[in-house]
Amino acid sequence: MERTETTTTTRAPHADGMEAADRTMTFEWFAAATRGRWRLEPGQPRGRVAGVSIDSREMLAGRAFLAIRGERHDGHDHLDAAVRAGAALVVVESALPRSRSEDLGVPVLEVPDPRRALADLARAWRRSLEGTRVVAVTGSCGKTTTRRLIEAALRERLRGHASPKSYNNEIGVPLSILATPADAEFLLLEIGTNGPGEIGLLAGIAAPHVGVITMVGRAHLEGLGSLEAIGAEKASLLDRLAPPAVAVVAADGGILESAVAARSSRLGEVITVGTAPHASLRMVARRPLADGGQEVELADGRRFRLRLPGAHNAGNALAALAVAMRMGIPFEAAAAGIAEVLPEDRRLVIRPLDRGRTLVDDAYNANPDSMAAALATLAEFAGGTRPCVLVLGEMLELGAASAALHAELGRRVVALSAQQMIAEVVWVGGGVAAGGEATRAGGLPTRVFPQAGRELGESLAATLPENGVLLLKGSRGIGLDRLVEWLPAAC
Repeated sequence: MERTETTTTTRAPHADGMEAADRTMTFEWFAAATRGRWRLEPGQPRGRVAGVSIDSREMLAGRAFLAIRGERHDGHDHLDAAVRAGAALVVVESALPRSRSEDLGVPVLEVPDPRRALADLARAWRRSLEGTRVVAVTGSCGKTTTRRLIEAALRERLRGHASPKSYNNEIGVPLSILATPADAEFLLLEIGTNGPGEIGLLAGIAAPHVGVITMVGRAHLEGLGSLEAIGAEKASLLDRLAPPAVAVVAADGGILESAVAARSSRLGEVITVGTAPHASLRMVARRPLADGGQEVELADGRRFRLRLPGAHNAGNALAALAVAMRMGIPFEAAAAGIAEVLPEDRRLVIRPLDRGRTLVDDAYNANPDSMAAALATLAEFAGGTRPCVLVLGEMLELGAASAALHAELGRRVVALSAQQMIAEVVWVGGGVAAGGEATRAGGLPTRVFPQAGRELGESLAATLPENGVLLLKGSRGIGLDRLVEWLPAAC
């Protein structure tokens, strides 16, 4: 997990009675926030703590180490390493035998569950951030990109903190909150889910003032069951907003807007974005640029540039503009920040290969809606004239709908071939058979591989047509990113 530095100072008394004016986190604050008990006697330690970590491999210098049990690792097995790395305090389970913490040489705070203690600490720290505007982003697709665009726009005028990478779960969100300086003007969080109630739980800790929902789509069907359930889970973010309770949502005319309408009495303001005639911030035109980016025109005639391709990214940028302008950033400044954001982490990264060939690397993750967006972006980039090879990895976490949704994707590819030259479709994974059957039935050259590996990578490098475009798109667990090492780079 990426390191998060925390050197913060509280400024106001906590709601739970802690006297925390004008000081950094202290040992007393940790004990009060977690309702923990000290193992050291006599008395309790005093002084300052520089922040929070759950990773003993980090430089911990004066920070607290929380010994969290995970699926593969138990932090209690790394207490000595945490102290060697500089931890000033360790937080352990009450059930841990005292013999395992007696000779550490630092204060030991025991709590029933360090994972819950992390949430309690984040909740208490969030209460201290009285002068900080908190923005939270969720959605089936586009969370990370939208968060990056919002951050770029806000930093044009404001100081603040944003969650690094995809710190969007029950560990990442609290760590992001705890890494926020007390004088931050904004805190920007990304909130995800794998099951019912997770967004509501995390949003309850974060208490955001602005809630952004990028879209409701068919991600995590296995855990949530239906599109309606997914919509309810995403919209639960809006139930936890703090005043002034601003919602920024896609004008989808469907599940999302219905969920917002049902909560209208609780919301101070709703800003809709998109191409719909009723959208508060409406896009009326897009012009692809030679560098793979685009220029976007708004209904009022204003324009901005984006270095990310695709209509879906234009929609993400609209949400970022809406948030920034609502927080007092002038349009020109917000647009300038957005224009500097580059693709990252295998999210539609366009890279030249040899012989005029191009790689479109979107292998970070996939669900039916992001697959559709990637295909539309590919067609826009290839322009109908360049031969395309599609490497489509299995979409995971779709549950009982998996076969039907892979078949639907296959039919979508066949429909695309009417306007775009498709040289070959390569399916990768154990659950893609229905997709392969659909593209074969549509007359497209099709291969199916159980996994991504050297054989496939070398084959793609040898058979991709001159001036061709290669799309890699699939769920992260399929590992399509491994194929890149066998593709020849442009000279």
